[in-house]
Amino acid sequence: MRLRLLVLLAPTALVGCSKLIGLDDFHPAFEGAAASGAGGSAGSGTAASAGVGAAAGLGGVGGLGGVGGLGGVGAAAMGGAAAMGGAGASAGDGGNGGTTAGASGAGGAGTGGTGNVRLIFSEYVEGHNYTALEIYNAGSTPIDLSACFVSAYGDGSFYSDFPLTSTLQPGATYVMCSSATASAATCQQSPGGMSFNGNDAQVLKCGGSVIDAIGQVGTTPANYWGTPPNTTQDHTLRRKCSVTQGDTNTGDAFDPATEWDAFAADDLTDLGKHCE
Repeated sequence: MRLRLLVLLAPTALVGCSKLIGLDDFHPAFEGAAASGAGGSAGSGTAASAGVGAAAGLGGVGGLGGVGGLGGVGAAAMGGAAAMGGAGASAGDGGNGGTTAGASGAGGAGTGGTGNVRLIFSEYVEGHNYTALEIYNAGSTPIDLSACFVSAYGDGSFYSDFPLTSTLQPGATYVMCSSATASAATCQQSPGGMSFNGNDAQVLKCGGSVIDAIGQVGTTPANYWGTPPNTTQDHTLRRKCSVTQGDTNTGDAFDPATEWDAFAADDLTDLGKHCE
C-alpha cells in the first residue's frame, strides 16, 4: 500500500518541483548550455573542430565542446611554429647574401695578377764552374712569382721552362742557379737541368707575357753576344742600377754593354745583392 502511494505521489512531487523551479525557466538554461557547446566548436576555427561541436549537441555535455576549443588552440600554436619557419627562411636568405659577398671578394682578389710587373734580370753568371740568374723586383709592390718562369733556349731553339716560386718583395732578389753554384752561394731555387752557355737566350715571363730577356731568341751566335770584354760567355754580368725596366722584345739585337757591367768568370760576390 505504501509503495503504491509513493508511486502515485511521484508525479505530484515532480509537478511541485516544476512549479518551484519553473519548467519554462529550465528549458532555456538547457538550450543555452547546448549553444555554449556549439560556440566552443566554432571557436576552434577548423572544420574538424566543428565536427566535435556537433557531437557536443548529442548529450548536452557542453563541456566537451570546450575541449574541442582547446584543439583549436593547439592548431594556433602550430601556426606560430610555421611563422618561426618563415623567420628561418629569412635567415637563409641572409646566408645567401653572405655567399654572394664572398664570391665578390674572391673576384676582387683575382685582379692581383701580373699587369704591373717590374721584374728584371739583375745578374747573369756564365762561368767555368757556375751558372746562375738573379731576378730583381724593381717595383713598389710584392710580386707573386708562382705565375712566372724562365724560358731557356739552347742554340736558338726552346729548351725548357723553369717555374719560379714564392713572393718577391720590392727591392729583393730571387736567385736561380745550378746545383754546383748552390754549394757556393745562396740560391732560392736550384732546378735540375739548370745550365746554359754564352749563346743561349734566357727569357723571363709572367702570366705568358715577356718581362725581360738576355740574348736574342731565334739567333745563334758562334759563342756569345756582345763585344769583349763585355760578353755573355765566361763572364758575370750585373745590370746597371739605373735600369728598372726589362727588355720585352726577344727578337731585337742584344748588346750587353748597353745595360750591363761585366766581371770575371765565376764571380759570385754580389749574387743576391743587387745594387746594395
